[in-house]
Amino acid sequence: MSQVGHHAPLPEGITSPRAKLVYLHIAVSGGASVQELEQTLRMSKLALFGVLDSLESAGFISQVDHRYTCKT
Repeated sequence: MSQVGHHAPLPEGITSPRAKLVYLHIAVSGGASVQELEQTLRMSKLALFGVLDSLESAGFISQVDHRYTCKT
């Protein structure tokens, strides 16, 4: 059985379990919109906007054309 996986390092500054989940999804998927995150992670938009704002303010992610990506 072969196993496909993507390694996404988690920055030490991310401590919230929700923020970790959102960050890792964005990192592994190569970017995501709020709608994609809402559907895939089954989180409310209200919760997502709070997490995304925190991650963006801390410099872990950026938004371009309604898609969030990890900063490299």
